[in-house]
Amino acid sequence: NKMLAPPSIMRRSLAVGLGAGCATFLLLQLYARQMRRFGVVCSPLRYVLLRWRLRKHSDLIIIADFDRTITTAACGCSCHGVVESCKELSESYREATKSLFEHYYPIETNVAMPREEKIPLMQQWYHQAHTLLLQEPLTEPLLAKASIESAATLRPGFEALVTMAVNKQVPLVIYSAGLANVVRDLLRSRLPSHLPVDELPVVSNSIHFEGPPIVAATSPAGAPRASSFSEPLLHMFNKNGHTVRERLGGLWDQLSEGRRTVLLLGDSLGDAAMADGLNIPVVCRIGFLNDTDFQRQAQRLPHYTAAFDALVLGDGPMDFINHLLTSNGS
Repeated sequence: NKMLAPPSIMRRSLAVGLGAGCATFLLLQLYARQMRRFGVVCSPLRYVLLRWRLRKHSDLIIIADFDRTITTAACGCSCHGVVESCKELSESYREATKSLFEHYYPIETNVAMPREEKIPLMQQWYHQAHTLLLQEPLTEPLLAKASIESAATLRPGFEALVTMAVNKQVPLVIYSAGLANVVRDLLRSRLPSHLPVDELPVVSNSIHFEGPPIVAATSPAGAPRASSFSEPLLHMFNKNGHTVRERLGGLWDQLSEGRRTVLLLGDSLGDAAMADGLNIPVVCRIGFLNDTDFQRQAQRLPHYTAAFDALVLGDGPMDFINHLLTSNGS
């Protein structure tokens, strides 16, 4: 017969087991409360991994989408939307771009449609919108004025993220399928002047202003009109690390030297690929599932949890990201 352990040892083992079980339960309860407070979907394992991988600021580089990531979805104003809000542009232009949005945006956000099918349609959308814009009397001063007066709103917590990045010398790259001109105008007008926003690298489409001068209230001496867009076109489904390296060139080599971890922030499934091809070993992906309609959110949730390590729900703030970067960063 096998000898039974003495009762005292059995009682001690049971007490240790119960204590460990209670501690685990309490930790999971604390974790669940934290996730509810932040409005975040993230498994306990992924949360621990994120905390570990983001612990050293000296290893980190941040790549963030702009529309509906740095800005809120609720403001309803993308980079192209800022242009379309310019009062000096024709009503027919605004109606035409609105019609394009109503046709193509459901395609962009359709989680059931394969990426390969979306790409040519997104190219059509952008080319049509850009062709319409180049027929309008848009100048740089008009665009800056439209940016300042627009409804575009930075996501709560973004200023804190930029401040941390500046103070801890963490490179922050903005990677947008929108318009670099608008991104810079919005950052200048929405962030405090002491933050060096003009030094933030922006990888995006750009409007070139090299057309015949137009005299207007914003430019009495005349300002060149919009004449062309940068090429190749960037849209939400061809954003990848190869383009970042190509567009930034030597600057990327300087920014990424010694950096082993990318923190990627985006709101679309296409954004999850923004770091592909960067040759940086660790990528932490945090997504913004901005839907506030519960049924639509539930429909898209499985696709987003497969693409991102954590999700901020319902157009929420950047508090969870700042928590990850400040609670144990060094």
